[in-house]
Amino acid sequence: MTFVRRGAALPSPARGSLPRPVAGRDDSTQPDVILIGCVKRKLPTAAPARDLYVSPLFHKGRAYAERAGVPWFILSAQHGLVAPDDELEPYDLRLSATSRQYRREWGGGVVAALCKALGSIDGLSIEVHAGSAYVDSIRDELRSAGATVVEPLAGLALGPRLAWYGDRAIAPAPPVPAPDVDELVGSLLQADEAMSP
Repeated sequence: MTFVRRGAALPSPARGSLPRPVAGRDDSTQPDVILIGCVKRKLPTAAPARDLYVSPLFHKGRAYAERAGVPWFILSAQHGLVAPDDELEPYDLRLSATSRQYRREWGGGVVAALCKALGSIDGLSIEVHAGSAYVDSIRDELRSAGATVVEPLAGLALGPRLAWYGDRAIAPAPPVPAPDVDELVGSLLQADEAMSP
């Protein structure tokens, strides 16, 4: 049996800082951007970033982000902010194993790259699906730039994270039926049904 703490009290923010989001927050609003953390398991050769990472957690995060239909990026411990199509060589670096100074500089670089990729992030809702080392390194800078940071997986272990994607998967938009061209042309040629602008 496994117990997962939800809604645990968070430390009070410093005076003047923004409050932290509630762990495990169930927010039905659509994010504007999704950031997915990198994982240890990678292909042995260079590949587009979306394909380089091969763990079940990354695959579920990627599928969730792609179905959401919003811009999404990967948080790489070595490369910072990475677009899904960027080609990467495999690497072996965990952000949690780096120095505090590295994480601070890494976080600043990620937020700067995100602002460059999207323009202003002021007013955007950014959903971060990554471990605490990643989120802690970018949270304050994202908020300082005016973004709302949503951490739907905060405090969850691997099993509950995997289950979260199954429980809250964004359903793909229903397909739009292709118009019947002959019917459309026939309607346009009927003078008695014409409307004046």
